[in-house]
Amino acid sequence: MSGPSRAYVLHRTPHRLRVRIPNRRRDQVFFRALQRTLSEHPDVFRVDVNPRTASVIIRCHRSFDPACINNPFLGVILAAEVPQSTAMSPRPASGSARAGASEPDLSAIMVNLALAAIKGQLKAQLLEWALEWAVKVFVRALVTEFRPAPSLRPSPQPALLAA
Repeated sequence: MSGPSRAYVLHRTPHRLRVRIPNRRRDQVFFRALQRTLSEHPDVFRVDVNPRTASVIIRCHRSFDPACINNPFLGVILAAEVPQSTAMSPRPASGSARAGASEPDLSAIMVNLALAAIKGQLKAQLLEWALEWAVKVFVRALVTEFRPAPSLRPSPQPALLAA
């Protein structure tokens, strides 16, 4: 591989750091060596690597400095910003206008039906979906019934100032 690989910090909390090294995706030898090297750091509790996704999760003390990821021996440089292709992009919900809705797509439904039919559990699958739908309807009804009504207070009148 020519030149060092760039490492991008995707997420950081006081005791956890998630890093992605996209140029080394599926390079198991590299990620094992990186895991071994980072695990020796005194501020690191645990290091989990996933060569398939090219990511590293570092559980560490608050004082851990991500700059120690820069390792010329392993050929890693910590980059300043995450490129758009490296960042995780949210998957749009299919068939739903609401943000964050998780509606299964038709292929997932068909696969679940086929698996249920093969296992002889078609009734159980249909019953599960019916119960799930009923619970969603019930929760929506509760939310709309107990949602606080908008305030009916009149808008404040401008005060008159005496000079």
